[in-house]
Amino acid sequence: MKHILLAIIFATASMSGCIGTDKSEGKKEITILTYDSLGFTDDLFDDFKEKTGIEVNIIRAGDAGGIYNYLLQTKDSPQADIVLGLDNTYLQSAIDADLLEPLSNNASTELFFEDGKTRNLIDNAIDSNLEFGMPYDHGYICLNYNSELIGGENQTIIPTSLWDLTLPEWKGKVAIPSPQSSSPGRGFLLGTTHYFDHDADQNTTYIDWWQEMRENEVIITPGWSDSYEVHYSGGYGVWQDNHIGDADLTVSYCHSPGVEAWFADNNTISKALDIPSYAFHQFEYVSIARGSDSGNFAMEFISYLISQEVNKDMPVENWMYSVLPSETLPSENGYEFHSIIPQNPVYMSPSTINQNLTTWIDEWGTVFS
Repeated sequence: MKHILLAIIFATASMSGCIGTDKSEGKKEITILTYDSLGFTDDLFDDFKEKTGIEVNIIRAGDAGGIYNYLLQTKDSPQADIVLGLDNTYLQSAIDADLLEPLSNNASTELFFEDGKTRNLIDNAIDSNLEFGMPYDHGYICLNYNSELIGGENQTIIPTSLWDLTLPEWKGKVAIPSPQSSSPGRGFLLGTTHYFDHDADQNTTYIDWWQEMRENEVIITPGWSDSYEVHYSGGYGVWQDNHIGDADLTVSYCHSPGVEAWFADNNTISKALDIPSYAFHQFEYVSIARGSDSGNFAMEFISYLISQEVNKDMPVENWMYSVLPSETLPSENGYEFHSIIPQNPVYMSPSTINQNLTTWIDEWGTVFS
């Protein structure tokens, strides 16, 4: 990331004895609860086991919303030690529901910026959550479109505002994951509240836009995978058996076209839609589940995940930006070239999210009920 550099300083000496008691009398293992699309390779977990002797088991629970619901449903009988993938739209909800253990009080962060303009915004975006979660990757949530069908001669014109998506030419061609069950969906919803609070037309709101989108037959899906892999016509889902391909524009990340290019030797038809003031800055966190008896094992995994050796590879391990200083996307295969840093992205504090998210989701739900 060129504009935002996040340095994490973790006092490794403080990691011993800070959570519970080790499973020292039994097998050295931890269970990680995460989402279906986690990209971590077996090599990463094998390397962790080789370095620590700790074996890793994985539970996958759909999207971040699935992770949160799984924690709620198993609160009285904990199944996981590590929670990997709650983002800054879900973490506070998990804290409020008493689903997470506090991390070491000696964990700290320092934030550095090339231009210094957004320091306070980013501080507010993550600092209040650090007791219960450590950010391990981040990215910008924005719309992706199929450039073979949009933007060329005799093609649909590239949208220059979100209102453009309410035009007849976009009827039934936009897929968006539900904010009720998807973290990218939540991030996009938050982005729309910011966008319509700051657009030139003060007589319309984000709900007005969502109502127009419903009338324009927007496709609402349970999660990101359904929107991107099943409905989107411009991504890798075209190679899957269940692909429908009826949406030429969908919610993903501003660097998703770069990921597409990375896998296709610098070829991609997908592009990110760069409209100012709508792309939500998402952080993903690693936390310890309430009730875990993994002790130092969980903290060892967190230390491993944010280490220089491992975290620098987040762009190719989990297809997100690293949180380490000066790390950006790889230049190989067009990864960085096809990724954009959005104009005036949306930085929203946890307190703002926590105070308003339930209302925003409820209001959104009335539109699609």
